[in-house]
Amino acid sequence: MSDAIGGNGGVGQSASNGTPVATASGPPPPGQKRPLGAVITSAIDGTRILVRKQVELAKIEMTEAVAVRAKGAGVMAGAAVMALFALGFVAAAGSVALALVLPAWAANLIVALVFVAIAGVLVLMVGMLLGTTVLTFLALRRFRSKRSASAPAAEVVVRIVREDL
Repeated sequence: MSDAIGGNGGVGQSASNGTPVATASGPPPPGQKRPLGAVITSAIDGTRILVRKQVELAKIEMTEAVAVRAKGAGVMAGAAVMALFALGFVAAAGSVALALVLPAWAANLIVALVFVAIAGVLVLMVGMLLGTTVLTFLALRRFRSKRSASAPAAEVVVRIVREDL
């Protein structure tokens, strides 16, 4: 009987008479004791096999977990696309409704401004969540682009402020 890793469970057959003989990884025949070296070798082999099997199991579990999350991400992406379609239709309906009391251009402009306002609020929310604002981010980016290795940071800040004034 052979396992997935290979081998016959540590039981071998003698070539001359077919009787079981002790190997490094199997039990000795009845009435005999195994040498210490064989016991240590058997323990090391058992540990190796155990570690290999654990690594195989971890790979399988990770593959399954990634597959489940990938399916979930795909479903969420589909839901997001459908939500964008719904948002477009709601915006179109709002624009048509406003066009009943306003000129069409004004109705479309109002709907567009509502979307711009929503986008601005979302940008500010991201700034609060990340602990920075877009203006701070842009200022930092500008500072890093103007700073050279030889110029101290204070001089760069003074130069940027003078440029802005």
